[in-house]
Amino acid sequence: MSKNFRKTKIYLDTSVLSYLKQEDSPERTSATLKFWEDLKTRNDIDIYLSDVTLAEVSECYEPKRTFMQNKLKEIQFSLLETEFGQSLTLRGGVAR
Repeated sequence: MSKNFRKTKIYLDTSVLSYLKQEDSPERTSATLKFWEDLKTRNDIDIYLSDVTLAEVSECYEPKRTFMQNKLKEIQFSLLETEFGQSLTLRGGVAR
């Protein structure tokens, strides 16, 4: 990579993760799964998630929660910590 090359930054919110397995929207699920597979192979993208997104995932029902948590293990991402997420942590709302 050249010195002047800047990676594209992508923020993934809960809706992206949710559409990886959304039975009532097969078209969006299909498109999101293709997008996810592309993310896994790209090295020119920096992926970001927030602590709020991870808290929302932890609040999902099973088996979707485990499915999304396993999908997150497939990618490398940076965690963005928010004041809101920090307050959730203090109240015990964020699984760490």
